[in-house]
Order: sequence, then structure tokens, then C-alpha cells
Amino acid sequence: MTGDEKITSNDGRKETLISDITIKSILDYEDKRYKRKGYGILVAITTTFLFFYFFPKFLFWLFPKEKIENEGLFYSLVTFFVHEIVFLFCNFYFCVIHKLNLNFFERYKVSPDPWPWQSDPEAWNIQLKKTIKQLLFNHLVVLPGLMIPNVLFNVCPYRLDAELPSYWEIIPQLVFCMLCEDFSFYWSHRFLHSDKLYSKIHKMHHEYKQTCCISSEYAHPLEYIFGNILTTNLGAMILGKRMHFITFITNLTMMVHETHDGHCGYEFSWSPHRLLPLSIGAEFHIFHHLKFKGNYASLFTFWDRVGNTINKAYLEYYHAKESKEKKQ
Repeated sequence: MTGDEKITSNDGRKETLISDITIKSILDYEDKRYKRKGYGILVAITTTFLFFYFFPKFLFWLFPKEKIENEGLFYSLVTFFVHEIVFLFCNFYFCVIHKLNLNFFERYKVSPDPWPWQSDPEAWNIQLKKTIKQLLFNHLVVLPGLMIPNVLFNVCPYRLDAELPSYWEIIPQLVFCMLCEDFSFYWSHRFLHSDKLYSKIHKMHHEYKQTCCISSEYAHPLEYIFGNILTTNLGAMILGKRMHFITFITNLTMMVHETHDGHCGYEFSWSPHRLLPLSIGAEFHIFHHLKFKGNYASLFTFWDRVGNTINKAYLEYYHAKESKEKKQ
């Protein structure tokens, strides 16, 4: 399904909520999206400010002040452990949220269906074991394997000077990385849904029709390399030595957390990843898993608008949600 079909409202009007590439359509969508966040937007703004202001300073405090002799080993070890720490942290706190099963969190759940561990515990245990096995292979074999050349040739792709980059450098570079990630992820993801590649590669990730946090990096090794690692790091690879290692780690932390947020199954109003204009929201990607086609982007709705690939079911869901809110 694509997003070019109009939705009929209760009063008979034909309207498209977010698939039109017009200033009016975009502003209308953004206005509703921000209003829907309510007071959660204040938490999101505060979290975002604290992260971008303090996290680079925290990294600089940990950063070696003397010359690093083996730059390749330093780059590889720090990158690997930061990725693993953020991955485990995200899965831990989302696991706690799932286990608590509190209405405070569950009211943000996108799918009305019960969680897979509730609907079919036996099937869930089988899927969970398969997922953990694949994650261990991706994290402990594939990811370290990609860093072997850096260790052997003693190469770090980024600057390692003991000087904290300015925010005038950090912020534009992070925005550039997000734009590169969104562009490359959209097209690689859409390519993975082609008839020849879906059944052989991408189908593994779609074993999770209803996403949860642990499904975020559950993927075929080839998809993990070209659809996850490459797209996440494309902007940083282009910038190279113009980017400081601290900026790279900040971007890595942000992107790993974002993909978990996008797969968590909840559309939290306080998510800091949905503050920027045209942000997709977790429910956007969750509908991709529920319906398999469309909604290919990871961060912004722009490329799905341009590619006319916004899923019709998502448009209907969004419209029904809007109508319900108007009646309240």
C-alpha cells in the first residue's frame, strides 16, 4: 500500500494526513504531532538539552589526555563497548517497563494486541532464544570482525586530539549524520523489501510482527552490516577526520538508543528522538512491522513522502486516532 489514497472522514471529506508533500500538509501534521505530546514535550526537550550539553563533556572527562599510541585498538574497543553498554541499558529498562505492566506505560502501547509473551509464552520462548543467539553472533562476531582492519593497520577514522569539539561543530555534524542515516536507511530498507532479498535476508527481522526492544538489532548478518551499521555510520564515514571521536560516540549512542526507541512498541510522548520536524515517531515504524509494506524510513517522514510509500493502514490509524481525540 502507498500513501496516495485519500481517507474519508466521518463528515465525508477526503483528506490525506501526511502523504501530501505540501507546506500546509506538513505544518498541519507537525502541529498535531506536537500538540499530542502534551506535557511530555517538556520532558523530551529537557532530556535532549541535558544529553547534548553534558554527554560530550562527560566523554571528554573520560578521554585520555595523553597521546594514544594504538589508535585503531582504542577506536575499536571504545566503539564496541559503548555500543554494547547502550544496547544492554536500553533492553534492561524496556524489560523493566514490560515486566511492570503498568497502565502509565501501557497506555502508550501502539498495537492493541497483547505482547507475544502474553499471547503465546511457548512460541515467545522459542523466538527469544533464537533472537539471543543471532544477537550474540552479530555483536560478538560480525561487529568485532569489521574492526579488525582498524586494529591491524592502527587506524582511527576520526580525530583523537585531547580537545573537546565546540557545540558549533558537534550539533551540525550530528544533524548531518542523521540526514545521511535517514536517506541511506530508507533506500536500503526499501531495497531489502524487494522480492529477491526479502525472503532471503530481511524476513528474519520481520519475524517480529509486533516489535519490542530486543527486536531492534535482530537481523540477518548481511542486513546488520549494510542496513544497520553502514547506514548508522555513513555520515561519520563521510566526515572522517573532520569529526572528533567524541562526536562519533555521541552519534553512536544517540542512534543505538533511537533504534530501540523505535522498536519498543510504545509511542512515548517524552521520547527525545521525536522532537525534530518531520520525525516519524515509534508508531510509524511499528506499523511497518504490522503491515510489512511502506513506512521504510527510520528518522523522518520525508523520504516516505517523496517515495509515496506511507502505509495506508498507518494513515487510517492516524486519522482514527485524531478523530477520537477530537471527540474527547
